[in-house]
Amino acid sequence: MTNDEHDRRETIAAFKDAVNMTPKTLGDWLDTPESKAVGQKEDGGGESTGHASGRHIVAILHKKQADYTAATSPNIPTAT
Repeated sequence: MTNDEHDRRETIAAFKDAVNMTPKTLGDWLDTPESKAVGQKEDGGGESTGHASGRHIVAILHKKQADYTAATSPNIPTAT
């Protein structure tokens, strides 16, 4: 196993340890008015930074680990 593969596996394991909700539970929470009402937002409103991160996390959780790509990996540490 290469160092890159080892690092990738460690990152994925840390992500899975940090995320304590199923994709459905997190997605359901993101759909609530409470979730949409909080967080730091760009000038003029819109979606908060944390809410956008939550959507990325749900998308990652729906993927199979074998389907994770280099494009997926930068989003994983945001949850840890």
